[in-house]
Amino acid sequence: MILCTTVSSGQKDLIKFCNSLPNQVFDLVIIDECAQATEPQSWIPLQFAKKAIFAGDHKQLEPVVKSKKAALAGLDITLFEQIMNRYPEVSKMLKIQHRMNKNIMNWSSGTMYNNQLKAASEVEDHLLCDTPSYKVPSYLTNDGDYNLFLFNSLFYIDSNTGIKQEDQDPRTGSKFNMSEVNLVTVIVNKLRMLGVKDTDIGVITPYTAQTNRIKIQLHDKSFENDQPHLEIKTVDGFQGREKEVIIMSMVRSNTDGKVGFLSNERRMNVAITRARKLCILIGDSLITEHISHHNYPSEHDQDSKKVAYNIADGSNNPINKKP
Repeated sequence: MILCTTVSSGQKDLIKFCNSLPNQVFDLVIIDECAQATEPQSWIPLQFAKKAIFAGDHKQLEPVVKSKKAALAGLDITLFEQIMNRYPEVSKMLKIQHRMNKNIMNWSSGTMYNNQLKAASEVEDHLLCDTPSYKVPSYLTNDGDYNLFLFNSLFYIDSNTGIKQEDQDPRTGSKFNMSEVNLVTVIVNKLRMLGVKDTDIGVITPYTAQTNRIKIQLHDKSFENDQPHLEIKTVDGFQGREKEVIIMSMVRSNTDGKVGFLSNERRMNVAITRARKLCILIGDSLITEHISHHNYPSEHDQDSKKVAYNIADGSNNPINKKP
């Protein structure tokens, strides 16, 4: 058995080894995460394959193609996706997922997978309250926010304050939203009060500038003393990952209706489906109205509307009641 990347499979030593094999091919070549590999990358190991198995999800992150011209010419369409579209009879979809509460799963299943996804019985209703160590301290029992986190799986927090909230890093051009940074900070600290470990929390945002500001606000010291802490990353950093809790800051808040990365369903699919028991979406309702055709979970979503609430009081103070 040989393990390598698609590109490194074309190294001279491996080619020399393959030439020594009977018929100069492997009996089987498996390409994992091939929905993130460009077509040329996939063909490199396939030259040594008698039989091939592709594993991946063409409804999640696509390959990174920096050249717009190359992307328009089709380089961002993977060999995996081409095969799925041309020869659906040779494909097999794994329909039972073993990660998410069914309410977190429903948007992804309906929008991306034709309602074919099903939640395994052991996860379909699991919540933070199922973990014995996660509970509301006696001196905080009058604060309803804590029970929301423990007994619900999906909700939306409206960060709209009536004015534009997003800004732009003057050096990089990346977007950030300090109102949502404050909201994320409050939520993370409340989860900590419930006993949720930092290693069980993930914060996702589409913009690097936002991740940097959240890290500063939370005094993040990732992997200090070689111990993993709270992970705050862009969508790409969470591909293939999972956390008990995912908090997503959508960032965009403007009067022009510009939505940026939020229009990309595949990226949103990755972000939302990283959560196991609780997914908290933070976004400006005026912006999410502009992407309503994507049917992203919102304050109007049937799986989240009962627990939707706004903890922004309009003055950039992220909480309107004392813990």
